[in-house]
Amino acid sequence: MPEDTVRLAYELVLHGGREEVVRVKSQLVLPLALAVENLPQTDVTFPELLDQVIVRPVVAKFRAFLQRCFAAAEAATQEEAAEPPAPPPANPEYKRPQPTHGAPFTLPEVESRPPLPPRPGHTKDWPK
Repeated sequence: MPEDTVRLAYELVLHGGREEVVRVKSQLVLPLALAVENLPQTDVTFPELLDQVIVRPVVAKFRAFLQRCFAAAEAATQEEAAEPPAPPPANPEYKRPQPTHGAPFTLPEVESRPPLPPRPGHTKDWPK
């Protein structure tokens, strides 16, 4: 490799859970990047090249992976919501309890509003 050349060899593997999202093995070669007249330009362009060649593609692949994860989770949630809950298993042997004396069992009437307190100075209750 010439003395004025910059070479970046890289291998990236990005895993999301057990899935391999991205695998990249490549190199970036900048001939004449270390020549004295090119040093200022190399200083400016090297970070931009890293961003365009490595960072942006990896981020784009990772975002696509996240979108697939989100879509799969959303579909699973919708499937769960669409399925009606299973009714409890019926027990044909179950029999309702019956009163021991054979009379039908009824609940007493319950008044829906609470009783009013007595009016001050009066002995009679308020009318209902």
